[in-house]
Amino acid sequence: MEIKYFRKYEKNTLKGFFSVQFDNGLIVKDMTYHVKDDGNSWVGFPSKSYEKDGKTEWSNYCYFNSKERGNEFQKAVIPLVEEARQNAD
Repeated sequence: MEIKYFRKYEKNTLKGFFSVQFDNGLIVKDMTYHVKDDGNSWVGFPSKSYEKDGKTEWSNYCYFNSKERGNEFQKAVIPLVEEARQNAD
């Protein structure tokens, strides 16, 4: 797995956007990297917004079929994203 094209963008917990290239060649663009004030971080898949009861909600375009697989992905990708963020212009 490789992080490509990290672009810094700071707004609330959002710290930037990036693409991830998986070992099979699949590239997912417009992933997000977030960090809370307490230091907890996570990545998000591309999503679209919609309105529900007057509030903005988000729906991911893709996701893992189990929480365990999603957690494994988070553990593997976050160190790579943090390194790409440090090296970004």
